[in-house]
Amino acid sequence: MVDTAGSLSLDFSTEPGLLNQDGILLGISDPLWASKPSPIAQIIESIFQFFENGKEEPRLTIGPALLGNQLLDEIVESYVDHQIGLLARVISKDNPEESDASRYAMTEAQSIAKRFGADYGQAHPLVRLANASFMGKYLDGNST
Repeated sequence: MVDTAGSLSLDFSTEPGLLNQDGILLGISDPLWASKPSPIAQIIESIFQFFENGKEEPRLTIGPALLGNQLLDEIVESYVDHQIGLLARVISKDNPEESDASRYAMTEAQSIAKRFGADYGQAHPLVRLANASFMGKYLDGNST
């Protein structure tokens, strides 16, 4: 349980992810990270097992995909608002912060800006990110 005055964060800018409360490291998100195959290796092995032995992988069924989509729909607005605010602060002359998190956020924003266009309405949060005032400066290949 977290006190409402505090903050709890999961930071996945470095795998396997760090759990922090009020800036204090509580632990890593997966204590067994170094002793087992990576998530992508596990999924690839599951795909091989499906094609070689017919063994189905529940994570590759429609249920988890739809649940993931629903989760993304629920958080996209606040996520993009946070990302725009972070990038605006990082890019401003007042705060030329350079970090793994800011580089990751800018790379993700650049990728979104290049992919999203007329396919989405202007109100879509990813279009707002792609059209953020600072993005034009970085779409030519420059980054923070």
